[in-house]
Parts: sequence; structure tokens; C-alpha cells
Amino acid sequence: MDIKVVVREDLVVGRIKGGFGLELPSNLNHLSNQELRLVDGKLVDVSKNTDWYVDEQGLKHVSQKNNDWQYINCLFDDFLIEKNNQWSVLSEQDLFVFDKAEAISSVEQFATQTRELIAGKADQYKVGGWQSKRDRAMRIKQNNAEDDDITIVQREADKRGKGETVDQLVELQLTRARNLALGTSDIDGAESAAKTRIRATNDKTELAELMLILKQEAEQYIADLEKELAQN
Repeated sequence: MDIKVVVREDLVVGRIKGGFGLELPSNLNHLSNQELRLVDGKLVDVSKNTDWYVDEQGLKHVSQKNNDWQYINCLFDDFLIEKNNQWSVLSEQDLFVFDKAEAISSVEQFATQTRELIAGKADQYKVGGWQSKRDRAMRIKQNNAEDDDITIVQREADKRGKGETVDQLVELQLTRARNLALGTSDIDGAESAAKTRIRATNDKTELAELMLILKQEAEQYIADLEKELAQN
């Protein structure tokens, strides 16, 4: 079935099999959409083109159909950045800054996922309730229970249906609180250290090597954490 392309102005924005659209010549089928433009009603290969007119969205056109479009000399796949209403090609340093930001974002995402693992994906209300349970359990253990403390813990033990005594459930709640606190402290510290190490890198090679090390450390941490959680 013939391949058709969807065109907006001179840009190729999609491909479909059959249906409506502009037929894509077989000799251009190997090119990406980025390497194609519509010129004088025909699809042409612009992979070698270096003269472009950039619109307000940073898209490259082969002709200036709007006086506000800025001329730029670059390759078809060069990344552009707008600074002070002026488009320019991203430098290696610009790209490195973006790479660092992406690396930091991945660390933050890992930290969030690990906190969820530690907390068992509990919502904010359940996590907030754990602190109250920890405080109540500590008062009971220290023989300083308030009027309803033992009643509340006994009620939870009854509802759990595991034959636990108040003292047993108190120890379980304190252990969970301790594990949560230690795990959260670990991941907070690791996240901060990883960000500092990323910001200190000086080039792409160094950053790539560091991210590999951080990935290995993260995988080992998760393996150890899952083993510890399984034991508790």
C-alpha cells in the first residue's frame, strides 16, 4: 500500500498507509520526516540543507513565509535554543547542561520510587498516621501511656485478626517506624550526594561514567532494601 504523508506548511508531520495525504515517492521513503520538506508542491530531501527560517516554535522551514521567521545556518537535526528572542544552535556546553538536568531528574525520580517502596506506596494520610502510631507505641513501651493508647492499639490488633497482643503490635509498629526513618534518611542522603556528584562533572564522558556508577549503586541498594523489607 502506498505511503502518504501529512503536511503542515512545508513540514512533514506524519505518515499513513493509504487514505488522504501526499504520496511519498519510494526514493524518499528511507528519510525521516525531519529530512523532508514540501517545496513547490513536491517532497524533497533537505538532509543536506543548511539555510533555514525558524518559526516561533523553533521549527525549521526552507522558505520564509512569515517575516517574523528568523534565518539561521545549521543542519536539519541541530537542536535550537531561544535566548533573548533569538534562535541559535545549541552548543556542546548547552547540551551538557541539559544532560546534567536530565541526570538530576532521573535521580529525583529514583528517590521518589524508592521512598514509595519503603513506605509500601502508602498515601500521605497513612504515612502521617504512622508517626502517631509510633508516638503511641513508644508511650506504651515506656509505661507512659495516655488514657486511650492501649485501647486504640488493642482495637487495631483485634481488627488485624493475627492474634497479636498489645506488646507485640507495639514492637511491630516501632520496628516499622524505625525502618521507615532509616530508609528515608538513607535515600535523602544518597539523593543529595548524587546530585552533588552530577553537578561536579565537567564533560559528557565523566557524566556518563558517573551515571553508570550511580545506576549500579542504585540497583544494589534496591536489592538490599527489598531483602530487608522481606525479612520484616
